[in-house]
Amino acid sequence: MATQRLRLYVYDLAGRVANPYAHVDCQRAAAGGGWAYMYRVERLLPAWLQATVEVVPDPRDANVFLVPHDATCYLHHAGLPGSLRERGEVVSQTYLEPLLRAVVEQFPYFNASGGRDHVYVFPHDIGAGIFSDEVVRTTARGIRLQYFGKAPILPSGHRPVYTTRDIVIPQLVPSVPRPASGGTLASQRPALAFFAGAIHPDPAYSKGVRQALQAKYGQDGDARPPAERITVHRGHVRGGGGGGGDGGGGRYVELLGNHAFGLCPAGWVPWSPRVFDVLNAGAVPVVIADGIVEPFEQYLDWCQFALKVASDRIADLRAILLAARENAAALDRMQAIGAQVAPYFQWPHQPAEVPRCKPCGLIALALCERLQLCSLTTQRPLQPFGLTECLL
Repeated sequence: MATQRLRLYVYDLAGRVANPYAHVDCQRAAAGGGWAYMYRVERLLPAWLQATVEVVPDPRDANVFLVPHDATCYLHHAGLPGSLRERGEVVSQTYLEPLLRAVVEQFPYFNASGGRDHVYVFPHDIGAGIFSDEVVRTTARGIRLQYFGKAPILPSGHRPVYTTRDIVIPQLVPSVPRPASGGTLASQRPALAFFAGAIHPDPAYSKGVRQALQAKYGQDGDARPPAERITVHRGHVRGGGGGGGDGGGGRYVELLGNHAFGLCPAGWVPWSPRVFDVLNAGAVPVVIADGIVEPFEQYLDWCQFALKVASDRIADLRAILLAARENAAALDRMQAIGAQVAPYFQWPHQPAEVPRCKPCGLIALALCERLQLCSLTTQRPLQPFGLTECLL
């Protein structure tokens, strides 16, 4: 297969579609951090991709078409009443469906390919699934960039929306400096494992995983030495600056830096920004989210830098982690590989960082392969994900 360069065209739909939410300042709404910050990738990623691949002004020269939108921002910041699902339907009917119809009806390029070369960014917790059936059907023909990958954990009333053509991307989290303890070998850290986050009583939440962690290990601080302790902090860590997927900023990452492992259990959805906080702190992620599709699995072998523990093995978690820590050389190697792959999950936070955006490079590679513009033997940053089973 002859290799071709990606030639990206970004639709400019201003003036073609009425926008009832034009008064919403999406950039300002997300400036405060937290979950709204993660949704900013909806607006930022199109600009970052334009700095990574060749952008063509004439759509006739393009082989991939990006459809920018602010639907996730409007879902949360337009002041709409009702549940998330109800708001998703309203935003779809009044904004996103008309926008997609303009792409299909006012330009020839969607119909020329059946939409397979069109790309959309959906950073909501469950991706495009929060929007209407029409939005899901139209975008399913193309490639969706979203945090959500196929997995059975979903809030009640929501549906999974994921195909193997979609690309799971890392979550955008505020930048937090690496703690001083980040360089300490995992095998030499004083404490075993740490988790901080919400633990809801609703049994549907986390499919009971976080509740089981709290029940089994919530009293460890009173009964175990640090080297055997699994700390379960109910609620988010406060203090120490802004940022971090947990919301606790520097203090949270500092606590992670004292532990060999950082726990990353599912919540309402399988994915968690804690994985990237753990890597930033130099600890080894422990993913507890059955069936999750992680970002860039086809290029980065997660088994080399993270442990995956089945949700029905919470009772065995201490024994699993102690056994992993006993093999110090293997644990420290996982930590070192984690440091090597971490930049592929880190989005730019300053304009000068945009040309070096490593996630953008992997997205470009994935688009190239899905559109069959380049060979599967294209050079990759690490060995491709294999069939190794690393679920414990």
